[in-house]
Amino acid sequence: MKIKHYSLKYIICILIGLIAVSIFPMCGFAANDKDIDEYKDDIETYVENICSQLSSYSGDQLLEVEAYYEQLLEQTPDDEDAAMFLELTKEWIEVSSEIGDVIGYGDFKIEKAGKSYNAIIEIDGTKRDAHLTAVYAKYDLVNPTAINAELEYTFGEKMSTAGINVVIGIATVFIILIIISLVIYAFRLIPALQAKFAEKKEMVAQADEKVTLLSSNQDIRTQDDDDEEVVAAIIAAIVAYTGQSADDFVVKKIRRRR
Repeated sequence: MKIKHYSLKYIICILIGLIAVSIFPMCGFAANDKDIDEYKDDIETYVENICSQLSSYSGDQLLEVEAYYEQLLEQTPDDEDAAMFLELTKEWIEVSSEIGDVIGYGDFKIEKAGKSYNAIIEIDGTKRDAHLTAVYAKYDLVNPTAINAELEYTFGEKMSTAGINVVIGIATVFIILIIISLVIYAFRLIPALQAKFAEKKEMVAQADEKVTLLSSNQDIRTQDDDDEEVVAAIIAAIVAYTGQSADDFVVKKIRRRR
């Protein structure tokens, strides 16, 4: 009985261990979700420092930074941080001319997006506002996996862009419909074209038949002329041999022998 009792305890301990192993990771992920508030200030400071550093560079300096990261990636192609900052530098070069000078920062917020967090800070520019987005994975709230710089557009600009897209879409649909209509119309023309080609072919055949008939008639006439010449020569030979007049002879039939 003691063996059975200890065996049961052993089994219960194993089950408890398995449940604990399965529950602890879940608790860890839940803790990460709550810890985002603890990292919020550090993330905000980090993102602001990146914006300040980028905005302090001149155009030539940004090109030098881009060349530096490109050279670094050539030496270490697996460097994810270098690839991330290279893309960020390229994006900042594109948007910096439209932002102008950075005069301050607006609201900062962290949004949950699936298995990651998006830390977004608003940038106030003299020409146009923008925002910088740093993406963090749940398991690493210190090192971002991507940083993007994008311009802010007004409602009117967004509507105008949407209107242009709608017009382009409608125009594309109409062009496709016109092409389909032309194709259908072409299918209607095909039988008419085939009939014209058949009629033309028939006319050519009739013309060839007429030419053949005329050629055969010409051959018959030539043959008749040859027969008359042969008859005249024969009559002349008979007259010369017999001394009789040509009027005394009448040719009733000519038969050729081969």
